[in-house]
Amino acid sequence: MSYKEIVLSLSSGNCQVKIGSGVVRHMDLKDAKKVFLFADNCLDSIIEATRSQLEARFDHVCIKSVKAGEELKQFSALESYYEFMAENGLDRNSFLLALGGGTIGDVGGFLAANYMRGMNWSGLPTTLLAQVDSCLGGKTGVNLRSGKNLVGAFYQAKEIYCDIDFLQSLSERDLISGLGEILKYGVVFDKEFFEWVCSHWNDLLVSRSPDVLQEAVYRSLQWKAKLVESDEFDTKGLRELLNFGHTFGHALEALENYEGLRHGEAVLVGMVFALHLSVVRGHLDSVIAEKYIDKIMALKLNIAVPEIDFERVLSYMKKDKKNFGDKFTFVLMESESKGLRDSEVERDHIREALRELVWPK
Repeated sequence: MSYKEIVLSLSSGNCQVKIGSGVVRHMDLKDAKKVFLFADNCLDSIIEATRSQLEARFDHVCIKSVKAGEELKQFSALESYYEFMAENGLDRNSFLLALGGGTIGDVGGFLAANYMRGMNWSGLPTTLLAQVDSCLGGKTGVNLRSGKNLVGAFYQAKEIYCDIDFLQSLSERDLISGLGEILKYGVVFDKEFFEWVCSHWNDLLVSRSPDVLQEAVYRSLQWKAKLVESDEFDTKGLRELLNFGHTFGHALEALENYEGLRHGEAVLVGMVFALHLSVVRGHLDSVIAEKYIDKIMALKLNIAVPEIDFERVLSYMKKDKKNFGDKFTFVLMESESKGLRDSEVERDHIREALRELVWPK
C-alpha cells in the first residue's frame, strides 16, 4: 500500500501527515540527535518494534512508557516527566515521539512545547479516534483539579504518522469511537463522504480493510487540515464546527464520570440529539434530519446510553465554555453539509429535543 500525504502550511512551518500501512517505518525525524519515545505502556509490541527501528538510526534513544488516560494529564505529574527528559540529556535538538491515543498526544505535545522552550515532536497516533481528530491541530494540554485542559499551548507536530496497521488490534468499541468522529465530518461538511462511510461500514468495522480505513482517515484529516490552516489558533470560530455532537456528548460522558461511554460513542448519540435540536430550533428541515438519523440508526450501533437526568445533563452542559448567561450554545445543522453556531438555545428547546431522542436499548 502506498501512503497518502497531507501537508499543512502553518505559521510555525509545515506539518506533514502520512497515512498508510507501515508508515512508521518511514519516519523522517529531520536533524534529530536524540529521540525520546513517550508511549502508552499497553503497546508493548509496538514499543519494542519502534525501539528497534529507532536504535538502528540514532545513538541516543530513551523511552518513557506511561499509563494512558485522564490521570496521565494531571498537572502534578509533569515534573517527573520533565526530570526524566533532563536526566537523559535531551535538548532542543532532540525529537519527542508521542506513541498512543489522544491523552498521550495531548501530554507529549505539551512536554515538547515547554521543555527548553520548545523541541520538535511527532505524533504516532495508535487509535482511530486520535488518527482522525486529536492528532492534528496543535492543541496540547493538561488538567487542573478545577477542570480539563485548563493549561495548554498550541504547538504543532512537525510530522504525524497514521499507521493503519495499528488499527487492526483495536476493540470494536474503540473502532466505533473513531468512526463516530468520522461520521461527524460527513454530516457537517460532506454528505457524499457520509454516504460513503455508511456504505463501507462493514469494511471499516468488521473486515477492517486497510485500503478503506486509509481512505476514511485521509478524507477525515483533509477536512480537519482545511480548518486548522484557516484558523490555526482557534480564534476565528471556524474550528467550532468540529464540535458538532460534542456539547450533549460531553454531558453524557460526564454522567458516568467518564467511565461509561467512549468519547466517539457519546459524540454519535450527541449528533443524533443535535439533529433533533436543529429541527426544534427551526434551522433544519425535519425530512433532512430524519435521513441522517435513519442512516445512523441503521448501523445498529451497540451503544449503552445511560439514563438521562434532564437537570444533571443541563448542569454539565452549562460548564461548556461556549455558553453565556442562561442560554446554551450548540453547533447545529441548517442544511445538508452546512453547520452553524446557535447561541440562543434555551432549556425548553433541549427538553423538546430530548423527547425526540430515542436510542435502542
